[in-house]
This record gives sequence, C-alpha cells and structure tokens, in this order.
Amino acid sequence: VSTQSTGINFSLANFAIQKLLSPTSFFPSGVHLSYFFNYRALNINSYTGLIAFIAFGLSYITMSVVITAVVQRSKKCLDFCVTLFIGHLLSSVVFSRFPTSLTWWMFHIANIAVLTVLSEYLCSLQELKEINLSSPAPPNHCLLY
Repeated sequence: VSTQSTGINFSLANFAIQKLLSPTSFFPSGVHLSYFFNYRALNINSYTGLIAFIAFGLSYITMSVVITAVVQRSKKCLDFCVTLFIGHLLSSVVFSRFPTSLTWWMFHIANIAVLTVLSEYLCSLQELKEINLSSPAPPNHCLLY
C-alpha cells in the first residue's frame, strides 16, 4: 500500500509541476519567454500584448531590487540601468530584428526611467543607514591574564 501511495503522490507532484511550469496554465496559448525579445509582442490591441506589458513592468520593478543589491551606490544606478537596456536591445536585435515600434521605444524608455529612479531611491536609502562604529564588547571568558 505504501508503494502505491508513493507512486500516486509522485504522479500528482509530477502533474502539478508540469502544470506550474507550463506557460499555457497561466497565460493564453502561445505566450512564452520569446515575448521578452520580440518587439512585436508589445501591442496594446491584444490580450497577449497586455500580458507582455505587465510582465515587462513587473520585471523592471524587480530589477530595481537586484540593481540595488548589486550596485549599492546611487551614482552608479543610471549606468547599470542603461547597460541593462542596451543588453536587452541587443538581444532583441539578435532574436528578431531592430525594434521599429514607437510603442516599444516609449514603453522601454519610460520603464528605464522608473527603474533608474527606483533603484537610485533604494540605494540612497541603503546609503543613509547609520553606520555602527562601536563594536560589541568581546566575550569575557579569556583564560590568559
């Protein structure tokens, strides 16, 4: 009985993992990671285009936390954000071709601005934390006098 229940649990876990990893479980059919590099995917007129807009917006917001952790200086945030955008632009050119959509450019420039301001703000909060100069007292269990 225990081997049957283990087999059933394994098959249920396998089914759940396949459903969670399947892009069709959350998104309409045909939405996949290539939408991040295809400039034609960003259009307001379709449901999948709106999903791509939301995914890009959320990725830029989460990237501000990553940039804050990596850069740790507010003066360097603009350089890293622009470098991130240039890397994405080059990936898009390699994947499809040079983006000619005005919507794509406006959306990414606005998101780069939000990413830069948010990451600079988070870095400045981190820089303004008080530095504790007093170290805790060493333990008083030294055997040498």
